[in-house]
This record gives sequence, structure tokens and C-alpha cells, in this order.
Amino acid sequence: MGRQRDDILPGVFLFPYKKHLIFYDTHDDSVTILHVVHGARNLPDFFQPEDTITA
Repeated sequence: MGRQRDDILPGVFLFPYKKHLIFYDTHDDSVTILHVVHGARNLPDFFQPEDTITA
């Protein structure tokens, strides 16, 4: 399920649910939820390391 989004973060998958986006990665027999964000968020800003975000 979901769509791989290497453009956002290598190895990450995206699954939309209602107004939210669920980002996860998979391993042999498990799934790790990385982030759940509202679909209106600016995704490139959200996935930048904190030390590169300017206020």
C-alpha cells in the first residue's frame, strides 16, 4: 500500500488517509510510522533538518 517517495526521503512510503499523509518505511516483517502530517503542510519544509529551517 502507499507510494514510494524517494524524492522526499530515500526509502519512505506515503499513504494518504482523509486529510492526512502517513509517512512510513518498511523492514523485513515490520512497518515503522515516521510522520503523520496534515495534507496542507509544506512537505519540503517539514522534511528539512531543523538546523536548516529559517524563521
